[in-house]
Amino acid sequence: MKLAIQFSHGNGFPAPTYQTLFDYLAPYEIRYVRRFGHDDRAHYPLRDWNPLVNQLLDSMNAHPSNVFCVGLGHSVGAAITLAAYFRRPRAFQHLILMEPPFFHPIKRACIRMASHLGLTQYIIPPARKTIRRRAYWHSTQEAKQSLQRKAFFKKFHKKAFDDYIREGFTQYQNQIKLVFSKQIEYQIYKTLPFALQTAPIRIPCDYLYSTQYEVASRTDIRYLSKRLSNVRFIPFHGSHMFPMEKPEQTANCIKHLLDDKRRKTI
Repeated sequence: MKLAIQFSHGNGFPAPTYQTLFDYLAPYEIRYVRRFGHDDRAHYPLRDWNPLVNQLLDSMNAHPSNVFCVGLGHSVGAAITLAAYFRRPRAFQHLILMEPPFFHPIKRACIRMASHLGLTQYIIPPARKTIRRRAYWHSTQEAKQSLQRKAFFKKFHKKAFDDYIREGFTQYQNQIKLVFSKQIEYQIYKTLPFALQTAPIRIPCDYLYSTQYEVASRTDIRYLSKRLSNVRFIPFHGSHMFPMEKPEQTANCIKHLLDDKRRKTI
């Protein structure tokens, strides 16, 4: 049976910006939603992530069903992938979740309160950075020279950084602008799901988490490992953005997980 990877990107990073990771995943076929939240059918402001899950499932409907489909997601994309599985479990045969924003109940309660009070940017650091992020540049070269000096991008693999510069911007009049709308990116952070579905996952599921614990803390991982049944938790040495920082190692890890014949569907 043919194998296809249905990839879901992190917030603010359109799927093509992961091209170096995709190259290392050859010869697997990679499918994806180019930009979550930019679907004309979505209504803003977002109230929840249902429109994003619908985008993923609609994208999958456009492809033949007689394939072995692996749901692979990074960050927000990992959470969307798991939500899509719970909505349509037979659509997937394996899940690989890289650094999803899943937390201990106390942390989720704090995030929910901050959202209700309009304080999301103060409790979710990426949301604060989104608000402050520059959206327009005079040229691609200017954007590249400026961003490559920032600590966040310095860790990126050179090819992955070039992917971001090439695919993360688009021409706008006599300037370039971010492909992924800052406003939509912030709306996605603001509507972070507050409930964690813990129904049994009846297919192989691997959860790759960063050993730098930038998103999920050690406490979160301990809690999640007890609450999510049939999920194998695997540490990965890198930051939250390890698919961009170590694309070859990430791809090798994914291939190893997919080749593990010991994992059986329940």
